[in-house]
Amino acid sequence: MDMKPLFAALTVGLLATGLSACSSWMGSDDRVVVSEVNSSSLCNAPGEASQLTLLKDGAAVKAWESSRGVSLTGATVLPVGPYVVVDLGVRSSGGYGIAVSRQAGMRKGTLTLSATVFEPAADAMSTQALTSPCALVRLPVVDFQTLKLIDQRGKVRATLAVGAP
Repeated sequence: MDMKPLFAALTVGLLATGLSACSSWMGSDDRVVVSEVNSSSLCNAPGEASQLTLLKDGAAVKAWESSRGVSLTGATVLPVGPYVVVDLGVRSSGGYGIAVSRQAGMRKGTLTLSATVFEPAADAMSTQALTSPCALVRLPVVDFQTLKLIDQRGKVRATLAVGAP
């Protein structure tokens, strides 16, 4: 049985459910748009903790890719930044992933990104290999002092005090 259509439908359903939560924590005046550039299941994260890495421009993204030995952008020339890498950290198996919503929130100096985090079910069979999912996200050019990532359940996954980018 081909599981691809089922997985695609499940993914769309989870994204719709997770991303619809955005409307409950931000008003229309607080919304800003971000853009996920790319994601990968193997980003060579330095540890198990989720983290945010702010990158000021395309050159900084290329330097980050080089330091991690990954390519999220290929030969693409990136538009003016800033960017953030959203790392889930090292995981002991496959089945993990992240999708960052285009709808973000800006309130009192905090830019909040909303994401759907995928995790394998406890009884699911998955690849037994280290993975480290991440996503590269283009941010709006706005002043913020804190960058925060929340998941589909409203759990804060990572926070970064940055000042203005």
